[in-house]
Amino acid sequence: MKNIAAHHIVMPSGEVFDMHYVALDDNNCLIGIFPLEKEIANTEFHNGTIRVVLLDDGRVALR
Repeated sequence: MKNIAAHHIVMPSGEVFDMHYVALDDNNCLIGIFPLEKEIANTEFHNGTIRVVLLDDGRVALR
């Protein structure tokens, strides 16, 4: 599992989450989007905006 956080996360629907993180399983399938309320160990942080793209096979691409 990996967590990737950013100032802004934009979902495919256009919904924007500020100061949240994306949780992905080992196959890069989306587990969920969660508020970044405190520092979480082993979480990658990216300045700016991450756009979540859902692929046909259920995996997620982050751009």
